[in-house]
Amino acid sequence: MRGTVDKALSRLTRQDALAAHWSFDDKNEKVAKDVTGHGNDGEIKGCTVVEGKVGKALRFGKGAFVELGHPSALTIAGKPFTVMAWVKSDAPSGVVVARGGAFCGYSLHLKDGIPRFGIRQARDGPAPIAAGTEKAVGDWVHLAGVVRSDCIEVYVNGKLAGTAKSAGLFGGNCGQGMEIGCDAGNSAVEVMDQFEGIIDEVKQFDAALSEKEIARQCRSPE
Repeated sequence: MRGTVDKALSRLTRQDALAAHWSFDDKNEKVAKDVTGHGNDGEIKGCTVVEGKVGKALRFGKGAFVELGHPSALTIAGKPFTVMAWVKSDAPSGVVVARGGAFCGYSLHLKDGIPRFGIRQARDGPAPIAAGTEKAVGDWVHLAGVVRSDCIEVYVNGKLAGTAKSAGLFGGNCGQGMEIGCDAGNSAVEVMDQFEGIIDEVKQFDAALSEKEIARQCRSPE
């Protein structure tokens, strides 16, 4: 009984930490609605609504992305956080979710088919990258990037796939904006290719989720 209660409390706590969720289920090709009600809506540019992993999703290609600007509710300064999405990629390289630029930012992306999550926290500073080991192109894959106090991690289908040491949490919010499906302006890390394929159920949590919590999100994607 206690174990059931603990699991329920953990799930509730993490849902409280859910800062943004773009489900794309409303079939809108103009506005990407943040269904948490926190107001982090984005402008859809060139994407089309298609069948997704859960309900509807957006198909991305050349010139197609979601522009989120500088969402005030999604502060990353001084706090751990997690970003995640379901993706079905048609190309080996492409940005899934990115924020910021060459002096400050992060990127969850594919490079040569390998899932990767990278950050940059200072001008001319290091850009640690956590990378998986297996290619993830052509099928539905759940990707997650986590920023912790001393490292970053990338997860594939609910399992830890790579980790890298970091200098700590972000000291401030990044100047450049946030996008789904591309990294506009200067890239924070190594990839600027636009995503080609389908993206669904994009989420950001104001917490560094554990492997079990990410696996739960993978099993219950809504």
